Amino acid sequence: MKLSKKVVSVFLVIVLAFSSFTVIASTSDDIRVTIDGVAVDFDGQGPVIIDGRTLVPVRGVFEALGFYPTWQRSTQTATLTRDDFVVILTIGSATFTTNGVAHTLDVPAQIIGGRTMLPLRAVLESIGIDDMDWSRSTRTVIIRTPDTPDAEPNAIVGIWAWDALQTWVYVFNADGTGIRGGNILFNWAIAGNILTLCLTPSENNCATSEEWYFTITGNQLELTSRDDEFSYTYIRMPDDAILVTPTPSPDQMYEGHVLLGGWNYLGEHFIEFWADGRGLLVGSPIGWTTVDGVLELCVTPELCRGNCLAPERWFYTVEGNQLTLESHPVRAISFTFERRR
Repeated sequence: MKLSKKVVSVFLVIVLAFSSFTVIASTSDDIRVTIDGVAVDFDGQGPVIIDGRTLVPVRGVFEALGFYPTWQRSTQTATLTRDDFVVILTIGSATFTTNGVAHTLDVPAQIIGGRTMLPLRAVLESIGIDDMDWSRSTRTVIIRTPDTPDAEPNAIVGIWAWDALQTWVYVFNADGTGIRGGNILFNWAIAGNILTLCLTPSENNCATSEEWYFTITGNQLELTSRDDEFSYTYIRMPDDAILVTPTPSPDQMYEGHVLLGGWNYLGEHFIEFWADGRGLLVGSPIGWTTVDGVLELCVTPELCRGNCLAPERWFYTVEGNQLTLESHPVRAISFTFERRR
């Protein structure tokens, strides 16, 4: 198994914390809807998927879009009114009207759990909203309205960690720069609810970029890749959450330390520890220190100018020719290395 430098660095911080509506059936309590990155709050009965079509409560999505709903019990008719549109649907009917124009439904409006449920895509398209996606990984209907204003940039500024161990951290600075995973520099910008990361910030044009749908709910940031292959949730951390510690200097000697030398992972040359507090991680320079059985690695000594941003901390034990690293402060992840001969 060949481990590239990029894969290896992700290994030491854990895994990279980085369509259609044709789903056949579902329960209602695990389907979410977002409009321009904002989650819709459903009181009681939530969305359902029937015959591959998403139905949502009339009081939810359409109220969030500015519609005033009314219900006529005698005719079993729901009317959605806004300044520019009047939508009329009848329970059980295969058609509905928008501003008097008839439209056909694959799945009629119906009552579920005591709530009037409307077919989402058909009604939205009739009012000019056709930018919708279905995220399989998060079971979320993503709606983007025309001329969506950019999200407030300050909302994403700060430090976000994938988990309590801070094993994969994003730092978004107010000037549009950032750092991912402690050693990947990027520039960032947002348009609507799309976050664009430029991974080649030194260039005038961005040769390598990533785009993510993003939603911020309370202290949680959810990133979903544009192709819906990945989705990750991050937790906002205090501004001082990322520790800054000195990188070992050349005069900080570790002669005779048990970690000195080279270590292989799965047969590949992986990491070297030198007596001057420096070393290599798959050919890339690192700094290291140890205190009371805890190894601290700095994977960015060349970027931090003497300081280490978001150092990785591991419990370490050496038994014979084996080195075991376990995640700190919780021993939830471990890796075993063989001393290179």
